[in-house]
Amino acid sequence: MADFLIYDIATQKTLWIMFGLLFLILVFWRKDKIVKIMTLCSLGLLLGLLYFQFLRQKPFPEYISYYNNQTITLQGVVAEEPIHSGQKTKLVIQINGIKGKVLVNTSLFPTYNFGDILRIRGKLEEPPVFDEFNYRNYLKASGIYSIINKPQIEKVETIRGFSLKKSLFDIKNHLEEALNKILPEPEASLANGLLFGERTNLPNDLIEAFIAAGIIHIIALSGYNISIISKNLSILFNYLMPRFAFYLPLAAIWLFVIMVGAKASIVRAALFGSMYLIAKKIGRRRDMSRALLLTACLMALPSPLILKYASGFQLSFLATASLLYLAPILENRVLQWQLPPWAKEAIIATTSAQLFVLPLLILNFKRISAVAPVANVLILPIIPYAMFFVFIASLFSLLYFPLGQFLGWFAFLFLRYIIFVAKFTSKIPGSYWEVKKTNILIGFIYWLILIIVVYKFNSLKGKQKNGSA
Repeated sequence: MADFLIYDIATQKTLWIMFGLLFLILVFWRKDKIVKIMTLCSLGLLLGLLYFQFLRQKPFPEYISYYNNQTITLQGVVAEEPIHSGQKTKLVIQINGIKGKVLVNTSLFPTYNFGDILRIRGKLEEPPVFDEFNYRNYLKASGIYSIINKPQIEKVETIRGFSLKKSLFDIKNHLEEALNKILPEPEASLANGLLFGERTNLPNDLIEAFIAAGIIHIIALSGYNISIISKNLSILFNYLMPRFAFYLPLAAIWLFVIMVGAKASIVRAALFGSMYLIAKKIGRRRDMSRALLLTACLMALPSPLILKYASGFQLSFLATASLLYLAPILENRVLQWQLPPWAKEAIIATTSAQLFVLPLLILNFKRISAVAPVANVLILPIIPYAMFFVFIASLFSLLYFPLGQFLGWFAFLFLRYIIFVAKFTSKIPGSYWEVKKTNILIGFIYWLILIIVVYKFNSLKGKQKNGSA
């Protein structure tokens, strides 16, 4: 009840402050520009806080967290594709009329599918917080506030009729099965990671190598990857078909999203990647900034907690911002180097993205990779081609298996190269440093310095243009 009192008092205070700010707007609207801007910004912030207060869990029966620490029987639908890891299956359950989802940890068998209606009996618990990882906050980003371990489950009904989401998951599962048939391990698991953002079946030693080499983001399928892929596709089509250098990469991104299941995280990544292409098409920095912020706001509206707890969303936003603001600064320097064009573009894209996401990578993985710039330059340029051959190999193997096997050899070569670079660079002495204590404040100071550098450079560039004019 104490949480509710805090919520109620905070809501009342927020409303009173909002009324005060509205009064200031009416009084000073035409008199003071600074007051007007500051008041509108404050009002926007308070509206966001109020919206967040309405969405958070409260101690009432219509909220799932109300039932934590109780043994109950519930009935709900499997709201996401089941995740199989080791000997366990994770099911996300949505209960009709209840706000918040439940994560059910059960055995591999019997199997359950998206859309199944299940009756579940077990003890509802609040997600735990581990020493190295806040699992509770991680689940909050997906709207999950309770977990049940090893419950009794009874399948009540299977989804009937046509379901677009189920059809997309079925396509994704067929592609995944095809990859497992045409590729050996660990290449098959890496292919699934690149294509679907899943790393549950990757060997632990390979995951550690990816973290040490600073390339773990390639199997997260965040906007980081999609933005880099968008840039590379744009460059490729600009050489091959300049007239379609905007439309074909955009179509390719969304075709890919549909074919791999259109999960929420993949759709968010694709939105940021598309936003990068659209911003480059628009060309005006002010419009690009507005488009980036509008995209982020629209994605955060259904679940504001992704702003704080969804590392994929944060990576997507920062990587896209880096390509829009920092990459043009690096271009003036790197394009003068005597290197092949593809190498210059790879250095620009990877360096700008790495500089922007560095604090986030440190906070999430507690490591600083000294070899990350080199490993990323060696790997990121081929990621679009690796994903292309992985995708078409899995697709054609469904149509004509021998053709899929043939194309799988090209995918295998790219995947083997990625694994080789990751293992080789991660074994270099001093390839990474452990960071035992992290502080988000240092990260904000780092980003503030980057923002100042970008602002100063753009101001200087604007003055130079005005002087030459």
